[in-house]
Amino acid sequence: MSKRVQLIVLGIVLALSMASFAIARLYSPSLAFKIGVAPVVFAGLALFGHLITLDDDARGGFSNPQSSSGIWRSSLLALTLKAGLFGLVCFLVFSGL
Repeated sequence: MSKRVQLIVLGIVLALSMASFAIARLYSPSLAFKIGVAPVVFAGLALFGHLITLDDDARGGFSNPQSSSGIWRSSLLALTLKAGLFGLVCFLVFSGL
């Protein structure tokens, strides 16, 4: 997936999360929950999908046959960022309810 597509998806997830938070505070928690389900699912799928395939990026794994430590570190960094995004999205969606 290209960087441009990744940024667009990230923007949509964050925009829906913030909209859910604002709607829950100002208007209707039930509507906010309906809007907030999509970003939670997308962020959760990204996190758990990366977690399930994390061993492929380990040294000697399927995606890292050269045993490069750089690939492993970048994969761990990406996993950490996805976990942070998932936490932020869950906070924004569920704190307003």
